[in-house]
Amino acid sequence: MATIHDFYMKVLQDEEAKQEFTRILGGKKIEDIGDTELLALGKLAERMGFHFTLEEGRSYFSAKEGKLSEDALDSVAGGKKKYLDIEVVRCEVGGDSQPSNK
Repeated sequence: MATIHDFYMKVLQDEEAKQEFTRILGGKKIEDIGDTELLALGKLAERMGFHFTLEEGRSYFSAKEGKLSEDALDSVAGGKKKYLDIEVVRCEVGGDSQPSNK
């Protein structure tokens, strides 16, 4: 299934689509576009065989130009890791058992 990222990469490779994309932005930075521009980009995407929701557009394009949204951070490899604090206990047979954090 094609994603919004696939759409954006296709636009960057297709000169006609890139010109239309730039026209839609109307001189704004990509991270500053509003719903009107996002809806127009959605129509461009549909003409090119892609689909994304308004919310997906907001999330994806707000992440451009060096800013990453929470969703984008979550999708980056290694972006979320959970670690467990584990206490290791050493027991000796025939002697006193002492907790140890080794």
